[in-house]
Amino acid sequence: MTGEIILVAGAAISLVAGIIVTRISSRQRQRNQVRSRLNLVQTQSLDERADEARPVNLIRRRKEPGESVLGTFLSRVMDNIEQQCDLSGWALSVDNLLQIAMVLFFAPIIVSVAFSFELLFAVLSGILLSLLPFAALAVKVASVRRKFTTQLPEAIDLMVSVLRTGHSIPRAIQTVAEEVPAPCGSEFRTVLQRMNLGQPLAEALSRSCARYRSYELDLIRRAVSIQSEVGGSLAELLDKTNYTLRQRIRLSRQIKVLTSQSRLTAIIVGLLPIIMALVLNFANPGYLEPLFQKEVGRLMLLLAVGLQILGIFLMRKMSTIKI
Repeated sequence: MTGEIILVAGAAISLVAGIIVTRISSRQRQRNQVRSRLNLVQTQSLDERADEARPVNLIRRRKEPGESVLGTFLSRVMDNIEQQCDLSGWALSVDNLLQIAMVLFFAPIIVSVAFSFELLFAVLSGILLSLLPFAALAVKVASVRRKFTTQLPEAIDLMVSVLRTGHSIPRAIQTVAEEVPAPCGSEFRTVLQRMNLGQPLAEALSRSCARYRSYELDLIRRAVSIQSEVGGSLAELLDKTNYTLRQRIRLSRQIKVLTSQSRLTAIIVGLLPIIMALVLNFANPGYLEPLFQKEVGRLMLLLAVGLQILGIFLMRKMSTIKI
């Protein structure tokens, strides 16, 4: 009994210490971000301008002087999570998300120690539960990005219509921000704010491309950048580029329909072992106990779970076609 109390106390202390460390590291990260942004405003180097001309998936956070490789990697992960929290629209910060994940991780361990459950499966359950907030965040962000891509052709059509009536580019951006619903309208409102601060349209769009990881918006940015260099009618150029975007979205939907059978097969293959285990346990109680009570059974179960995850990942990659 004394050992269980010590384990519960150790888990609780680890949880509190993790929350405190998360809070301290978050404040330090915020200070570093403010310092780096101030430096970016004061002196924007040529390399950073080259980064803006790169494709969206090549933009990376720079390594600060004196920063370790692990620190750089963790900073990138935290920045990515922070961007996803902001993009999702949830009233959650990175600190809140990490605290929820730590609570979900330690809760099964404390319960297993208090009620003498299997500690190994409690740890595995804690790992799975701690990943749920990040999985929910990823699903929400993917939904927002898909909605943004769907709304983008209509927004560009509206922008072209305003430009053809003789209005200026800021007026066209403002019309899109007012008429198109979120997330596309709210993002164009942000683009308009950047333009009011002195950024050209191509540079203002580059930030949105990196935020939404939108290849479609990056095509628009490239078209605007080319028009600003060589001249010509921006409305005609945007109209032709928007036709390409519509064809691209149409092709992606056709591919999604054609690969629906492969994706359904991956889902069935992933759920079939779990359903069979539940059916066997219901038909013959105790049939699966060697998997949980013996060491060999536990190793086989861990191996099966790992192979199951690998199989789902491979089938998903096989059914994913890049356009």
